[in-house]
Amino acid sequence: MKSIDLRHRLAAVLLAMCLVVCCALPAFATSANIVLGRLGSLHVRLYDTHNDVPLRGGELTLYQVASVKRTNGNLYFDYTGDFTGCGVVLGGNGGHSGQILYQLVKYLPAVPAIAAQQDVNEEGYANITKLPQGLYLVVQTEASHGYEAIKPFLVSIPMPDGDNWIYDVDATPKVGATIPETPDTPDTPDVPDTPDTPDTP
Repeated sequence: MKSIDLRHRLAAVLLAMCLVVCCALPAFATSANIVLGRLGSLHVRLYDTHNDVPLRGGELTLYQVASVKRTNGNLYFDYTGDFTGCGVVLGGNGGHSGQILYQLVKYLPAVPAIAAQQDVNEEGYANITKLPQGLYLVVQTEASHGYEAIKPFLVSIPMPDGDNWIYDVDATPKVGATIPETPDTPDTPDVPDTPDTPDTP
């Protein structure tokens, strides 16, 4: 089973994915400080900063790419479910970020196992709770009203923060382009009645 060294490659993976998250990755957290088995959460906000409005509606789907394991004090990612044997190398010299995401999305079967699904509310938030620790692929399976779907991204739960771990992760991905509304087709006007033929004098 393909494994990835978490302590040496986690930051490279997340930085390569260009995630826009609320916390930085200044250093690696230590294996001793992580509470394995503790559930985490992901709080995503979809917000159009150009127009200063939240994205309303749509649906996010999470697929668990890998789980967090510890052996002899070392943490690592272990591929799970539909991603077992995918052969995609996360971080290191495995390829650039766009290629990694493309390979993971392409590897998904027609009916993949879904870790979680959540609607986007009127304020642009999608809050997914009770997530097992691991690496998740986030896909917008239903676009928000008036916008193209966001691009898929990866997120780790928990995330390292100095010597600690953040189990409740915030993410603000870049939103897709707006879709112009199609104007309603006007009603076909009624055909006027044919006038009566005048009487012959």
